[in-house]
Amino acid sequence: MLTIAICEDNDRERQHLQSLLERYLNNRACEARIVAYTHGEQLVANFQRGEVSILLLDVLMGDGMNGIEAARTIKERDPDLPLVFVTSSTDYAVDSYEVRALHYLVKPVTEASLADALDRCKGAIDASRRRIDVVSDRETISLLQSDVFCIEAFGNKTVLHTCASSFTTYVPLTKLIESLGPSFLRCHRSYIVNMDHVARVEGKEFLVKNGARVPIRTNGRAQVVEDYHRYVAARLRAQAGH
Repeated sequence: MLTIAICEDNDRERQHLQSLLERYLNNRACEARIVAYTHGEQLVANFQRGEVSILLLDVLMGDGMNGIEAARTIKERDPDLPLVFVTSSTDYAVDSYEVRALHYLVKPVTEASLADALDRCKGAIDASRRRIDVVSDRETISLLQSDVFCIEAFGNKTVLHTCASSFTTYVPLTKLIESLGPSFLRCHRSYIVNMDHVARVEGKEFLVKNGARVPIRTNGRAQVVEDYHRYVAARLRAQAGH
């Protein structure tokens, strides 16, 4: 069962969001628990990884911790949590990308806009559970695709790199990429990068958020960078609800 958390300091706005949520869940015949918080400090103090499925978070909340600050702390604990910012201004779109917010709702929130955001969140949850199975050291290993930041080929071997470990297999890149999601980009003859893990482009390399570097091919570099920027722009548009 899903757990959907709302963090909103305005009583009327919080009740409005909860009412729309209940209507959405009823229309989708979806079972979920709704938990409400009135300020960022309360949310952060009670948050545990794995206990919240989707978070609806107001950006501007009176005194104390604002939504952006709360989101940074929450995302450190649960980087893959589907996060939706709710705000009266679009001025924080760049900040929302920094914390990998999935969607950006502008008040007054409508039933249709909330439904679109929640559908995206449910899709992200499904995608985060997407796995890739490979044989490594004579054992079949099932990896979450979201954990893989790049895949490297050398000789007849292919290595899947996660932040925790690396796994060697003999499946070629051309075969692996067929089973990967849209966040994976063939950026080099010998590399595939997961664009969700990229911090930025630096010259002829992608700088990954964990500090690793993934090379970009020399011939066709402009197209690779364009494909990456197009992916990022699509994510930003999705966050803004466009």
